[in-house]
Amino acid sequence: MAKDSGATLVIAHAMHTPMVSTADQYREHILETFRENGEKLIEEYSRMAKEEGMEEDKLKLSLQAGSPKLILPKDTAHKYNVDLIIVGASGLSSTERFFLGSVSEGIARRAACDVLIIRNHQ
Repeated sequence: MAKDSGATLVIAHAMHTPMVSTADQYREHILETFRENGEKLIEEYSRMAKEEGMEEDKLKLSLQAGSPKLILPKDTAHKYNVDLIIVGASGLSSTERFFLGSVSEGIARRAACDVLIIRNHQ
């Protein structure tokens, strides 16, 4: 979509690390693992975008720590002046969503721009 419209594509990942605060002795190692995994994910999506013809100068990468449903619609979207957020939905049951909260729904509620939620139908 970004390539066809000539838009900038922001590939963003928010590392949700609430359990890290309770594991002080392993905190740095855990954070580094989250960071490495996030970087790998962003690099993979970046590679895929380039393979689809996305120009390097139209590609922005963002890796932040924090709750995705807060960071992505507020900080990341504002920083990059985002017009549309595209986010995947995990396909959790309604009971699981009740207890865990839905990241995609949280993003949609907080975003000042349009949000496209891609559902994972199994």
